[in-house]
Amino acid sequence: MRKKSFTLIEILVGALILALAFGGIFAGFIAVRKYVSHSNERLIAANLTRTILKNLYSQLGEDNWTDANGPFVDGKTYDLGTVTIDNFDYTMSYTVTGTTGDRKQIEVNITYPDIDL
Repeated sequence: MRKKSFTLIEILVGALILALAFGGIFAGFIAVRKYVSHSNERLIAANLTRTILKNLYSQLGEDNWTDANGPFVDGKTYDLGTVTIDNFDYTMSYTVTGTTGDRKQIEVNITYPDIDL
């Protein structure tokens, strides 16, 4: 009787199938990691925006609403500088736009580098 065993071709085909399966799983992990990194960047930008708006809200008052040197001058862009978080620079600014009656609209801009993993 012959002893049953795997041939070299069967072993190579099995190894190839296994390598393809692990490659697909690894590619999935890389895609998830990139997605999480982008989500973290957006979350940091959203929190910075919330902080800026909270600070502006605390300054809100009739005394500086129409002040030419205050924080709410129509059409003016205010540069708030750059902050580094997790080795990424976030540049912050806001612009007062869309004044209608006693209301003003504020656009907050946060720029950050797009990372590639």
